[in-house]
Amino acid sequence: MGKGSHHLLLLVTGRRRGVQKETEKRKELLEKLKKLGETEENSERILNSIEIYCQLVLQSIKKRQYG
Repeated sequence: MGKGSHHLLLLVTGRRRGVQKETEKRKELLEKLKKLGETEENSERILNSIEIYCQLVLQSIKKRQYG
């Protein structure tokens, strides 16, 4: 396996782990919202709103740093 292939494998593996962690955290947050009395539909809406907000914040930070 060449160096480029090795780096690509590490990148893909890291992304997979990141996605797994995100999925686990999302499930944890859904459970916490359910414990607070939120319906599954409302919980999904809340998480989606938080995700969109975070994406906007990250885009804003990147824009400030890189123009």
